[in-house]
Amino acid sequence: AKAIAQLKKHYNDVDIFVEDTSNHNMWLLIIRSLLPQGVRLSSVNMLGGREAVVAACALDQEDDGRKKLYIIDGDFDYLLGKKSPELKYFYKIKANNIENLIIDEDALI
Repeated sequence: AKAIAQLKKHYNDVDIFVEDTSNHNMWLLIIRSLLPQGVRLSSVNMLGGREAVVAACALDQEDDGRKKLYIIDGDFDYLLGKKSPELKYFYKIKANNIENLIIDEDALI
């Protein structure tokens, strides 16, 4: 994961890693909307599974000067009482999945 981010450092100010293998544009739009204006983000790194994200994050705990975030879906961990690993740069979405957070009210009605 760090090698992928290294290749993209010239057009990403922050390294984002997610568990998905598809929906790259969705992730890019969501993350860009949360970043301050002027922060460059051209690509999100799709690692293909929550275990891959947790493992990559565990290997990337040193402060190397890069801003980074490893994101996994909440799945049913909150209902089952599963704890998140205590890792720097790690975030578990407080919903079953990212798609649950982008429901459009007008479309739903």
